[in-house]
Amino acid sequence: MRRDADDILGRTYSEILAARLPAYDDWLYSYCGSTGTPAGVDRYLTYLRDLLAFAHVDLEGLDVVDAGCGFGFTLLAAAALGASTARGVDTSSSMIRTVEAYRPRLPASLAARVEVTVADVGELPYPDESVDLLLSVEAISHYRRVESFVGEARRVLRRGGTMIISDGNNGANPWIRRKTRGIWDAFEEGEPHPAVPHASELQSYRERRRDWVVRHHPDLPADRIAQATFGHDFAELARVCDAYRETGALPASFNTHDRVPVSPEDGSVIERLFEPYALARELEAAGFDTRVEGYWGGAGGNRWIRLGNQALARLSRLTIFTAKAFRIAARKA
Repeated sequence: MRRDADDILGRTYSEILAARLPAYDDWLYSYCGSTGTPAGVDRYLTYLRDLLAFAHVDLEGLDVVDAGCGFGFTLLAAAALGASTARGVDTSSSMIRTVEAYRPRLPASLAARVEVTVADVGELPYPDESVDLLLSVEAISHYRRVESFVGEARRVLRRGGTMIISDGNNGANPWIRRKTRGIWDAFEEGEPHPAVPHASELQSYRERRRDWVVRHHPDLPADRIAQATFGHDFAELARVCDAYRETGALPASFNTHDRVPVSPEDGSVIERLFEPYALARELEAAGFDTRVEGYWGGAGGNRWIRLGNQALARLSRLTIFTAKAFRIAARKA
């Protein structure tokens, strides 16, 4: 059964990528290209199985939701590994369009159980207590309003249901904090950063806010408003400009380099940082029982790395500041 699921997914991922359909978002190949190889599939499924084992979850017969499903490859894996339904939401219409484009090519056994929707994780389009497992795999760091997501997770999960959060933005790790804040400045200010090699080719968030003011309110001080509206999207910027006309006052929302910037167009965020145990406490306050572990690697199958990860994970409260990533299993009480 396990080998059958692996073989089905290997063929499915490879065929999706090889199709190169016109509706595909070009990022599909950057995000998911490695899963087109046998080694990539093995690594990905080892990672996912390890994550499920950490949370003590067996997918067989579960109703699963992936909050921030991207190109849907985790949904396909969930369906292949036994989930009764595998539903996903993402705010990226181009990613959802990609899933809808390849969905008719899926094996019937997968296509019948996979469903995707353009939606915000802060307003999940599912009934109360209709979900057994809620996944947030490398996604929570992109949510704009994490507290709304937590409330929705509590609402849609059945009693005893589980939420699994896995993310590489471990704010307890000083090296990751330094790197991530550099990425923030690359997007907000256009400052060069090795992790964002194309930053100099993109217009910074601040410049986009400035240009919006120039286009819509050419008589207002665009530079000053752009500087004072860090973290604002265009809808919020419009309200700021209206208020400025009436009162002459601006918000004091400046880039202090310790807050995640916000895309003016859609309100999305780039790599939010989390202190794992602080996030766990927020989940506990919302009615979840939680477990936290650091993650140092091992999906590649190296025995010594896997053993080292297991040893470090058992001491996560002491070792979390060295972890590459973190995992939280949160069970609805």
